[in-house]
Amino acid sequence: MRASGFAPYAAADTSQPTGLPNAEKPEPSPQIKLPPALVPSEESLVALRRNAQGNIDIQASLHALGIADPKMLWRKRVDPGSAEHALKKEIARALGKRETVPGITRQDIGLSN
Repeated sequence: MRASGFAPYAAADTSQPTGLPNAEKPEPSPQIKLPPALVPSEESLVALRRNAQGNIDIQASLHALGIADPKMLWRKRVDPGSAEHALKKEIARALGKRETVPGITRQDIGLSN
């Protein structure tokens, strides 16, 4: 026997129940209500439109989200992870690569020529 009193092949004692027999069961946790800022809007639930290459189609996505002018989207604060946020990133990516996006210019989003 080892000095610690541990017997390597001894059977575990399972004669006692692990829980308390008369203990009260815990109440289920209440449903957590998210603040309105964390609940996605209906516009965010609309899937962004994609072209044949799998890239976001900016014009079709603007139309699907009901946004007439991309400058208005750019000025608006959007929630991270929303469809609007992804669309803003796509517009910035396109303009950063010097592609044209109808209705908005590099200067409108703060990029230099």
